Parts: sequence; structure tokens; C-alpha cells
Amino acid sequence: MTAIEEMLSRYSLENEDQYKQAFKEIMQEVVLCGLARSGFFDVAAFTGGTALRILHGIKRFSEDLDFSLLSPDNDFSFEKYLPYVKRELNANGFDIELGKVKENSAVKSAFIKADTYKLVLNFLSVDPEVFQISKTEKVKVKLEIDTNPPAGAQYEEVTKLLPSPYIVKCLERPSMFALKCHALMCRKYIKGRDYYDYLWFMSQGSEINYELLKNAFYQTEGEILSQDDIKDHLRSTFHNADIDEVKDDVQRFLENPDEIEGWTNEIFENTIKNVEFQNYAIEAVRRRRCR
Repeated sequence: MTAIEEMLSRYSLENEDQYKQAFKEIMQEVVLCGLARSGFFDVAAFTGGTALRILHGIKRFSEDLDFSLLSPDNDFSFEKYLPYVKRELNANGFDIELGKVKENSAVKSAFIKADTYKLVLNFLSVDPEVFQISKTEKVKVKLEIDTNPPAGAQYEEVTKLLPSPYIVKCLERPSMFALKCHALMCRKYIKGRDYYDYLWFMSQGSEINYELLKNAFYQTEGEILSQDDIKDHLRSTFHNADIDEVKDDVQRFLENPDEIEGWTNEIFENTIKNVEFQNYAIEAVRRRRCR
């Protein structure tokens, strides 16, 4: 059994959507492996919803691979890393094309595409036409990186074993939680995945990296918030949210859509009393003593 076949064996493959989702997530992992081989994680870290999915097993699907530079660099480019990604994908049986790299803003992106029809033919003993998979259907993976990240993030390294062993540098969970809270407070539109992820972090007992959240909010809004200010801001966000719109937006990304059936504004508001912030001064002392 090849590494890709082993990865496919994790999935229930009974319809077109499940095939597309499986190949998308597997491509994402192969891309990460290629990036690791390129030295990408010497300068950048993995974050966002796909990081929660791949590294922490959150029960919702994601779309993009999100990264953050370890320090600001307006001259960063994906171009030097993409040949390694293409080589890793090709080595694992993916015939891909690289889309246009967009580098005209602080958030830079690149795109990778593969034919769903060919993937089914290459990796599965299934006729793609049984599931009416079009020969023009594409699996698309978008890479996006913040080249001007706010200060204060903390990092960790995670070892992944498939498609072959590699190490991913990623934001620690309190730092990812901080950026998720920043999105909740500052995003100009409803994104249901923000709310789902918030409850996931709370269910895991995650603390918030206050320094990172404070800096992120100042970077976008020009205001410094205290910890009490942040709680008040989140409470207001939850109180005013159209919860039906939140549920409608996130439902298609869930393994089990029924789990959000009971969501109410009050459920989110009531979590605020349990929000905790991480004290890195104390944490740093604890780590030094453990060495």
C-alpha cells in the first residue's frame, strides 16, 4: 500500500463530495511535506483552520493552507518553495499545475490544482463516471501567508509521518486562539467557522495569547485592549450575531452538521466567564525549570 492509499483509507468514500474532500486534504498534507523539505518552516509557521484540522483533529473541513511569517518581510515570495512542493506532489502520484502567485499585498497567495477525475483513476479502482465526476473538475489548494504578522506569537513543532516523515512549525494553540478571537472581533462579515472554532478552543480548555491578540487588534484597529475589553468585545459580538446565519454558513464544513443544531447566542455569551489568558512570563519560567 502506498502512502497515499494509506491516507485515503482513513476516509469514507461513498460520493463525489467525499472523494473531492479526501483528495483536497491529502494534497494539503503533501504540500506541507514539500514545504518542510524546502526549508519553508525556517521562516514561517502553519496556522488557521486547516492547521486545526490536520494537527489537532477538529471535526470540520477547511479550505486553505494559512501561514504566518516568523518576522515581517515584505519581500517574501512563494516562488522559491513551490518547486519542492511540485516535486513532492509528483513523487506521490499527483499531476498538478501551479496557479498564479499573487504577491501584491501583505497577504500573499499561491494556488495548486489537480484533476479530480485523474486522481480517482490513479488511486482508486473506481470508475469516476459512476459518481459523475467531470473530467474538468479540479481539486484546488490555496496557500496564503501573512507577511506582516503581529508580534507575540509562540510556536511549536509537530512531526507528521505521512506521506513521509516531516516536521511542521506551527503556532501554539493559545496563539491560534488569539488570532481566531481577532477574526471574530474584527471580521466585517459572518464566517461560521470562526464561531465553531471558538467553541472548539473553549472545549479544549485553551487559553488566549493576550500579547498576540492585543498586538493584532492594534495593528488593524489602532486601539489597545485590556483583557476585560477583549471579553466585552467578544460578548458584544456574540450578542449581536445572527446565529441562524452563523449556522447556515458553517454547516457545509462539518462532519456532523447536527452538532450545531442547538446553538444560541446565549451559549456563546455564557462562555465568556471561562475565557482565560496565557501568562507567558510564568510559562517561560516553567519551561526553563523543566530543561
